[in-house]
This record gives sequence, structure tokens and C-alpha cells, in this order.
Amino acid sequence: MQVQRIDHMFRYHYQKSATDLVGAMGAKVTTLKAKVEERIARIVKIRAEYKVTDAAMLDIMRQARIAQKAGAMVMNYSTSSTGPTGMTDDDNAELITIGAGVVNNLLTEQDYIDGEKAQIERLELVSRNLKDPVAYTRDGQPYTELISISDDEAKYLGF
Repeated sequence: MQVQRIDHMFRYHYQKSATDLVGAMGAKVTTLKAKVEERIARIVKIRAEYKVTDAAMLDIMRQARIAQKAGAMVMNYSTSSTGPTGMTDDDNAELITIGAGVVNNLLTEQDYIDGEKAQIERLELVSRNLKDPVAYTRDGQPYTELISISDDEAKYLGF
């Protein structure tokens, strides 16, 4: 016995005013910005824990992207620690080895940050320019129409 699937049923388009949509988009932008800040804090914490400087971070990310493209199974990444200037000083350089899981976590967080920033940009663009459409009756009288949104758009905006 199975649960009945209804994802192919009830394919409605929901009618919302521009004001409702702009409000929901504003709330979503606030949520996304908080999520980006949370992700940045996680990256900062991981970097501090593993003593990953900016230069080391760039080197590790470069190594990880190369390994991803090549389909290589890498267990850990190594780089040397550099001073705050980004220049290697052999006296202060320290070999840093970071597990692939940690590097993958850093990459994933950065990918999500990039995606969420793109969503914020798109939502802000749409909300700045969204207006209720005006239609006209046969007599030439103007009236305001509602905007149709899909199931996915309604879920994304929290309706």
C-alpha cells in the first residue's frame, strides 16, 4: 500500500496583489540575508579552528576545485600558512593539512552564499519593479488585476 501522490493534482495559479508579493519578497530577503551571515560565521569559525589564512584558503579552494573537475578522490589538502600580508615567510610558515570533508564544507557554504546572494539580488530587483497590472473593461474603465503565481513561487515566498 502507498500514500496517494497528488503532486499532479490541484495545479492552480494563485492570485496575489503586488503589495502582498512585495511584502513576502521583503521577508524572504531578510531571511536569506540572515542565512548568509550565519554561513559566513561558520566559515570564519572553521578557518579559525584550522588556522586557514586568506592565502591558504585560496590555495585550498583552488586545489579542491581542480580535484572536483578531475573527479579525483582526495582525502585531505595541504598548504602552507602565511602571514597576514599573504606573503610566505619561511620562518613563520606552517604546513596546514585539512581533511576533504572540511574543505567540502567550506566549498558548500561558499556555493550556498553565492546562490543566496543571487536570490537576494533577484528578489530585490523584482520587488522594486513590481506593480499591479492595470486592465481595461470593454467600456474603457481601468481596473487592477491580481498577479498569478505558481505553486513553487507560493511555497518559496511562504504563502
